[in-house]
Amino acid sequence: ERLRRAGKLGRPKPDQCRSGVRGVYFDKLERAWVARWNDMGLKKYAVFGTQEMGFQEAYREAVQTRVASVRRNHQFVFQ
Repeated sequence: ERLRRAGKLGRPKPDQCRSGVRGVYFDKLERAWVARWNDMGLKKYAVFGTQEMGFQEAYREAVQTRVASVRRNHQFVFQ
């Protein structure tokens, strides 16, 4: 209780995802948007190059891939 009042308890950091979508990031070396997800414990990646597709289209494809993989791998149940 004293730690809480003194402001010494840690606070969770805000999501520091710069792309706006968790699991999607821009790889500067590859110059590509990367979608990242887990499939049965295996880390999987999809890379969308900006030179072939254009910056916005590569970002859009990465986001769509990430959202589709999350929907496919997670069942959301309302209780």
